[in-house]
Amino acid sequence: MQPIDLSIIIVTFNTEEVSLACIKSIYNSTVNYSFEVILVDNHSVDHTVNRVKEEFSEVILIESAVNLGFAKGVNLGIKNAKGKYLLLLNSDTLLYQDTLEILMHTAVSQNHSILGPTLLNRNHTIQRSWFDFPSTIKIFLRLTNMSIVLFKLVNNPFFRWLFFWKKPAFLLEADHVVNMDYLSFACILLKREIIEKVGMLDEEMVFYHEDCEFALRTAKENYTFVYCSGAKVIHFGGTSSVNNPVFSFESDIKGLLHLYKKHYSQSTFAMLKTTITLALRFRVFLWKFGYFRRIHKFLIYEDQKEQVPQHQDLLFKYKELIKKVKSYR
Repeated sequence: MQPIDLSIIIVTFNTEEVSLACIKSIYNSTVNYSFEVILVDNHSVDHTVNRVKEEFSEVILIESAVNLGFAKGVNLGIKNAKGKYLLLLNSDTLLYQDTLEILMHTAVSQNHSILGPTLLNRNHTIQRSWFDFPSTIKIFLRLTNMSIVLFKLVNNPFFRWLFFWKKPAFLLEADHVVNMDYLSFACILLKREIIEKVGMLDEEMVFYHEDCEFALRTAKENYTFVYCSGAKVIHFGGTSSVNNPVFSFESDIKGLLHLYKKHYSQSTFAMLKTTITLALRFRVFLWKFGYFRRIHKFLIYEDQKEQVPQHQDLLFKYKELIKKVKSYR
């Protein structure tokens, strides 16, 4: 295979309109680097495949006979990629005309191995795409929505001063982000050598935390995630979680369990199980008072009204997950 500069890998599943718009934004780009677009379709039942064939014949289309999920889909794309750099790109994104040029020029000229752009909501406000590695206390605060209260509290100038030694990721403004523990894989540029050293995405990760798990491996090899504020990508975000909140929440929990079991000590893993169990019991207790009846993506996507699960599906899922967390080995 003749190498090229960049392989853009997109995984799609029943996202016809946004996928076509995403691909169109790629080909409308002004970029001085050679690139290919690889679309892995996870057995969509809409018209995504046919329309891509008709409207973008230059796209390398890989049709899976089953829904592989995100990680397996990306890995399949990587196996077929020829680029010196790999851009993992969500189907629900739109690139600015100069995004590819800025990302590639920055990566090549400054020898960065991992580079992420500024992500924007559909209303062009900043979407947080930078994160610290997880801790049990932060997970508890998030799962109980106490992080919302904490954020409002520490937004006070006095409490912000208390974090003078290291600002938590959620307190950072976009123009103060440089190197982070990891960046969102909604759009991430990787040098091929990273895949060769640390491997591809963990296919045990179903829907969440693939980016964090990959970052934990790259950190061991001393790679750094670099935030490139000049490159901008609109990320609609949360489209799957909005339509499937119960699956989304369960995948979040399962991803955390797998992540901790793989990368942390047994005692830390046990602490995580206790933390998640307590948080779930907290949700069950407050359900009767009308709380926790929707999944809230605080401080990531602009607020989207998730479909409220019917027949108390989410409550049943909380109780079911308590049992699954306890028995997880």
